[in-house]
Amino acid sequence: MSISSRYRVGYTNNPTLPISVFEPRRRRSDIPLLYIHGLGAGAVSTYPLLEWLGAVDTGIVGVAANLSADLAGWGRDSDGLAVDDVIAWAAANYGTRTDQVGIIAGSMGGLTFANWAKTHLDQVAAAAMAIPAIDLAGVRQRDLDDLHLGLAASIEAAYGGLAGYEAALPTHSPALDPTAVAPIADRIRIWATENDNVCAIEEAEDYTAANGIELTTVADLGHTGPTGGGYYQEIIDWLAPRIWWG
Repeated sequence: MSISSRYRVGYTNNPTLPISVFEPRRRRSDIPLLYIHGLGAGAVSTYPLLEWLGAVDTGIVGVAANLSADLAGWGRDSDGLAVDDVIAWAAANYGTRTDQVGIIAGSMGGLTFANWAKTHLDQVAAAAMAIPAIDLAGVRQRDLDDLHLGLAASIEAAYGGLAGYEAALPTHSPALDPTAVAPIADRIRIWATENDNVCAIEEAEDYTAANGIELTTVADLGHTGPTGGGYYQEIIDWLAPRIWWG
């Protein structure tokens, strides 16, 4: 795949948080494509992602940024505010739109996107959620029971400790309010794997059944990105045309 975009790096309105921009040489849309990252990922994590590179290569301005210093927001409000900052920054520096945005949200980024989207419905032009975290409590409990990857501790730390997590859970786990994004279900699609041990397929199934979002599942790939799963082309084919019209 030949990437016909200029790759630029810089900083967001917060000078400590880096940002990467893929600027197409021939722009097809002024709607930006924002990557909402997973745990530990950020501004530089998109370069190996074929679904990302393929989408921006169609003529879309792609923007990826560290949404926090710790890269471990787990859907907290400050990461959602950072999404707003990134959209505004892209508009100021690259002339992209602020009223419409395309999204690729991966893993932990599913929480950030879903929590942000419920108060920004009109801004979502299209959103592809890949192996997304949807049930915050589910991810935490699986880590405590089986995974022991430090995810539970990371989740609690994101909310200032166990008490903060418990207080925030009712409003920060999309699984507990699945219909919040139902008005834009036709603008969202989820890709998930059937044996994901981090973000359980049953949680994606329950979530999409409640709100009408289309769910695409692939068997036996575990918690792996769509590039590894080989269905990145589906994301490009679904996402890019929904942004071109802008």
